[in-house]
Amino acid sequence: MKDIENSKKESPMLGLVGMGGGAASLMWKSGVSIASGALYVWGLGNHGTSSLNNPGAVSRKSSPTQVGTDTDWSFLSTGAQQSDYVALRGKKDGTMWVAGSPRDGGSGDIVGLTGLNNDVKYSSPIQLGTDSNWTGTTTDGRDFRLATKTDGTLWAWGRLNDGVLGLNQSSPASLSSPTQVGTDTTWAITKGSIAAVKYASVAIKADGTLWSWGQNQEGHMAFGNQPQTFRRSSPTQVGTDTTWKTVAGDQWGSFVASKTDGSLWGWGANFQGGLGLNVGGPSASRSSPTQVGTDTTWTGAINIGNSATMATKTDGTLWVWGYNTGNGVLGLSDTARRSSPCQLPGTDWDKDGDTMTLASTTYGRAAVKQNGTLWAWGENEVGQLGLNDKTPDSSPRQISGTTWIAVGGLSQGKSFHAIKQ
Repeated sequence: MKDIENSKKESPMLGLVGMGGGAASLMWKSGVSIASGALYVWGLGNHGTSSLNNPGAVSRKSSPTQVGTDTDWSFLSTGAQQSDYVALRGKKDGTMWVAGSPRDGGSGDIVGLTGLNNDVKYSSPIQLGTDSNWTGTTTDGRDFRLATKTDGTLWAWGRLNDGVLGLNQSSPASLSSPTQVGTDTTWAITKGSIAAVKYASVAIKADGTLWSWGQNQEGHMAFGNQPQTFRRSSPTQVGTDTTWKTVAGDQWGSFVASKTDGSLWGWGANFQGGLGLNVGGPSASRSSPTQVGTDTTWTGAINIGNSATMATKTDGTLWVWGYNTGNGVLGLSDTARRSSPCQLPGTDWDKDGDTMTLASTTYGRAAVKQNGTLWAWGENEVGQLGLNDKTPDSSPRQISGTTWIAVGGLSQGKSFHAIKQ
């Protein structure tokens, strides 16, 4: 476990434990208080997502800059969906906070991305409703959001295209406040249990079953040899397996998921080898879950963005594969594409399966190690590596500090946000 785990204290009350996700997650657990800290941002912040209360709604920071003075931040939205301009973050009391624009791309059509039922752009965090039972399990799709609550319910808001919200409706064109998906109270609320791509959504239930909905372009929905025009506007079970654990997706339509036996699986678009299957060339998609190699030592910590994937193993190693442009976004000291997992140096990466310690922007990556240090690599033209310079690097470089507990990539593709104790 990371050093942060040593800070958890016994409590007679139920508390939220920060767990993170390809999205970020929290989990209710008796007798343990939540790990939390101050919120920091860096890189290019458009339309207020950096939350630094900048009137022009654009900020450029080349090193981590604290947001306000609160020290009770506990989870972060993550997203490589580069057309979205909203940041979701949560506090240890189970409240959700939002910053950014409700419009597509920050200034296009109103699609309700902030979930606040208005057309206001926010450059500092504002609470999403009054509920305090958000689990922190959130995922960014293109122009929509999904999130779960502690009662096992699933919620969606944003654009209704192709049934991605799972609400079995096509009108109105969008929903500007969180709306419950069906009536089920059996959705998993643990780390990495929901994910989305451009035209499809995937979620895991508490019984380990896998469900998908939306459009089947590139086999996103994992229903086998169905045409790209195949759609489902409400959650539909994928297969019969009851051993799914975590799932992550990216804007190009790739899903990578883990099972409880430690195996790793991929489906959807295989652009530039992002599925890690080492077969069929860079564009060979898969329309049903296909195992990545034969290893059964994956922790379940997965992050995928712009067809480049990261995942950790139980021995503390970090593995990467897929697209490798952007000055070496895989961190392997070169720019060559990889179609199967390749190890980054070191065995001290997070091995707890905490997916909130891996993050992507369009051409940048960041990860937290077991000792609380934070590392970044890839493009750096607007300071998105947080190193107080604009020098790109194709191998990991350390960001100042040794008490980092979480990191996420913000949706517009050139900034990160993180939590530090």
